[in-house]
Amino acid sequence: MSAVQPGTDASDSVELSGQRFEFIDSRPFDKKHRINLGRRVFELLGKLGSFESFKVYISEDGLLLLAPMAHIPVNEMWIWKDREIRESFKKALEDAREGSVKRVVNLDSFFNSQ
Repeated sequence: MSAVQPGTDASDSVELSGQRFEFIDSRPFDKKHRINLGRRVFELLGKLGSFESFKVYISEDGLLLLAPMAHIPVNEMWIWKDREIRESFKKALEDAREGSVKRVVNLDSFFNSQ
């Protein structure tokens, strides 16, 4: 089986719910009905971050959608349940990446000065 290169013509992509899906490859399934997605798919997905599994959706027409999932430990779930906390956490990570942080030696005096 030869892989079809993405971007060869307009039929190589599909738009669903406002998102563009690009054709990557055609993959067979084995005798146990498993599909090997191939290295290229995981290289592309790896750019988005790490994930551990996929949610599988199927349409009435039989189209499949695989949504990469990352499992979050229960003790960290509180960050993702509250939108305001999540946005604050993202901002803190951006600040750290940009070096816009200062070292705090004494937490008690830091919090008392706020």
